[in-house]
Amino acid sequence: MEAIQTVHRLAADLTYREVLSGETHHTAFFRLQIEDTVVNGVDYALLDADGEIAEVTIWWRPLPSAVELQGHLAHVLGMQPWELRTNGE
Repeated sequence: MEAIQTVHRLAADLTYREVLSGETHHTAFFRLQIEDTVVNGVDYALLDADGEIAEVTIWWRPLPSAVELQGHLAHVLGMQPWELRTNGE
């Protein structure tokens, strides 16, 4: 929850484009910008038998922008920044 709140606080733009809901999940497609880095993403919330959130998975794309965006958040969340590695490295 802390990570999601931090993203919302630091976002220059967070636009939800579509939300899909079912009996066992909620999914939201969004565009997120922090500083000059932009990603498209999906939040997927899996619900338990009581309808409470049991698990949240978040995807960002494209990968180079996702790595850059995580770098903007890493120090705030106490994480190590990701490093993008390619076959040439």
